[in-house]
Order: sequence, then C-alpha cells, then structure tokens
Amino acid sequence: SFTNGEAANVDNTNWDIAFSVSGMGSAVRINGGYGMELFTYPNGDINDWETLDTAGMSSWNAQINSDESWNLGAFDQNADEDEAYFKLRFIDFYNDLGEKGAPKFELQNL
Repeated sequence: SFTNGEAANVDNTNWDIAFSVSGMGSAVRINGGYGMELFTYPNGDINDWETLDTAGMSSWNAQINSDESWNLGAFDQNADEDEAYFKLRFIDFYNDLGEKGAPKFELQNL
C-alpha cells in the first residue's frame, strides 16, 4: 500500500516472458529466477522449428538476463545489427485441452 511506501506488489512467480519498453531502450526478459530457461538452437534456423529436436539441449548455449542492465534481457543477448528482425504475434496460450501455458506464436520477418 502507499501507506508503507509500496506502489505495487507483483507475484514474481506468475510470468515466463516479460516485454519492456522505455525511453532508454527495450528488452525481452525471462523469469529465470523461477525456472524459465532460454537456449540458442545450434542445429538450424527458424525454418527448422517444425523438426526441432531437443536432444543434447544441456550442451546448448543458455541465454540469461543481464544482471547489470534492464535493457539486456535473455532474448537480447545474441542481438546483432546484421541479424534479421521479426515481428512476434501471440496466436494462442492454450493447448488442445484448454489448459494454459502452451503459447503459440506467429513470426513475420521485418
């Protein structure tokens, strides 16, 4: 409450991916403190996602949020000016049984 100097209290265990935009930059962060992990897939590119195989995932490069800058989230760690940029759209968040936690995305190359 404002009485004790607290402006907001957010449940830090109830999210996986966070998007932030400010006058100083933007970032896409993961909730690594509560089990979310992000890895760079070494065996192909976006065209290979249909047949993505997670065998050997423990040896893939883990991407983590910066502990020095809010503008360097886990998804930003491999950003390069020469790389492609995509527009991401959430299509669904539920599986075929109606259970949440199964996000589906649509990507468009910019």
